[in-house]
Amino acid sequence: MAPGFERTPTGELITMAEAARLAGVHRNTVRSWCANGRLSSVRINRRGDRRVRRPDVERVAARRLAASFEPGPAGPGDGPADHSRRQQSELELRLAGQRRLLDVNSKLLSNLDPVAVLDSIADLLKDVVAYDALTIYRVDRATGRRWAVIARDRFAEVILREQMPIGVGITGWAIDHRQAVLCNDALEDPRCVQIPGTPVEPE
Repeated sequence: MAPGFERTPTGELITMAEAARLAGVHRNTVRSWCANGRLSSVRINRRGDRRVRRPDVERVAARRLAASFEPGPAGPGDGPADHSRRQQSELELRLAGQRRLLDVNSKLLSNLDPVAVLDSIADLLKDVVAYDALTIYRVDRATGRRWAVIARDRFAEVILREQMPIGVGITGWAIDHRQAVLCNDALEDPRCVQIPGTPVEPE
């Protein structure tokens, strides 16, 4: 066991692979950070396996993201002080969003139960992208069916009970074509299919 390992809280240690997922980089990048001193690590066994502290990874990742931001151009009539304040405001806004995403990654990595992970995604996603309703589907290609596993909706109980063929509806089209769909008026879309038991409402 490497010196200093016991002084590091075990609960905060994560593997190289977990650190890479948390920071959104390749494992080799994390190893490079450790090699050049940007990220401290500890060896946990005679084989030499390394672990890093989660807060250290989040800090390095946040600095990396901040360094990648290019300030926007000065606006008409902006003086040096105005331009500097605007750049600072833009940077703080972007960093706040990235910190929220890092927090989402951190919480997801701490839970291995698939349903709990999806539940966390549904809850945490609202902090990043505001939504009124959200449904996460499970797709079974063998049976050609799909069904909701998570629903954030007034009619969640009805949605969770319903099963349907994979390709039905706007969601089914997106699954079949592996493409996102931006639909400003779902009721006018010919692909729209109403889930039985839910009201017809503009979406």
